Amino acid sequence: MQSRLQTLQLENSRLKDENRSLHEENRILDERLESAETALNKASAEAWRRLEPSYYAPMALSDIRYILRHLFLDADFAAEEACKGLTLNHALRHVDLLDDLLFPSQEAFRDALSKSIIMQKRPETAATLILSAVVHNRMCGMLCDPFFAFVGRPSDPVLRSRSKESMVHMLDLIRSHDGEGAEGLRWRLLRLLDPRNYHPDQARAGVKNIAKASRAYAADIAARDIVNMAKDLVPAKFKKELLHNLREVFGELADFTWELWVRKACIQPVFWSDLVAREGTQSLVYNSKSNNMDRHSSNNGQFSRDPAGFEGRDVIFLHCCGIEIVGSQEDGNKYDEWRQKLRPAIVWMG
Repeated sequence: MQSRLQTLQLENSRLKDENRSLHEENRILDERLESAETALNKASAEAWRRLEPSYYAPMALSDIRYILRHLFLDADFAAEEACKGLTLNHALRHVDLLDDLLFPSQEAFRDALSKSIIMQKRPETAATLILSAVVHNRMCGMLCDPFFAFVGRPSDPVLRSRSKESMVHMLDLIRSHDGEGAEGLRWRLLRLLDPRNYHPDQARAGVKNIAKASRAYAADIAARDIVNMAKDLVPAKFKKELLHNLREVFGELADFTWELWVRKACIQPVFWSDLVAREGTQSLVYNSKSNNMDRHSSNNGQFSRDPAGFEGRDVIFLHCCGIEIVGSQEDGNKYDEWRQKLRPAIVWMG
């Protein structure tokens, strides 16, 4: 019995020594791991610091123009595909879709629209332009909405407001949160806009996935809204295709608004009242030698093919929403802003 006890004591002592040795090895490995993580984080931060200024540099104005033009042309194509084979009466009955486009004189505009040569002779084209105008109106709102790329249905009433003061206030608020550079702006916006899905320990990949899902959701909601608005204008057999096409366009638009923000650029609205004050009227006689139409990224295809053929004819603006690109010459806190006004528009040739 005594011998058995001594054996157990020796075994216990040996195991204790092994345990101490393992603890020491574990401590050394922990120190090495911590040192390696510190070095990795430092190297990663340095690499990111070198990458960020170029990766998040402001977009060139020519690139922004190119993207905007193609987005609006894609929207026109979606509208054209959805309005095939419509009759005059069908198109005329649903000009109420234009009620939200904020024209100074809705009655005068409706009268001019009903007398339009295209409305009378080419109702399919007329319906296409009406639907395009509605889609363009929504797209301009998305471009000017710093929250569209992040949330589909903002709950704060100030985010839903169309007033100039509310939008300017929110733009100023977001600008006040970008002191840490472009990546800091992404994190702050996500925390501000989607607090339920934000956690301080999330990796960049997690944040990226949240943003991607949010943009897809926003695009889907916007596309469904348009299809519901135009349910009496678009033939039933084309509604599914219209929804699919608009999801794609709005999804690309959401990606674009995200990229604008993280690359220190944004788009602000130029409100219709300001535009009217500058230009005087929404109707004019077309002059092919002037640059009036050059400022509009989209118009009907007949005009694009033969602009001089419309000399002296009336031009009725279905929608002329001004947007203003605002950017910075360098990343970080130093801002040297540049501005350029673009006015995507649908035009109605009388």
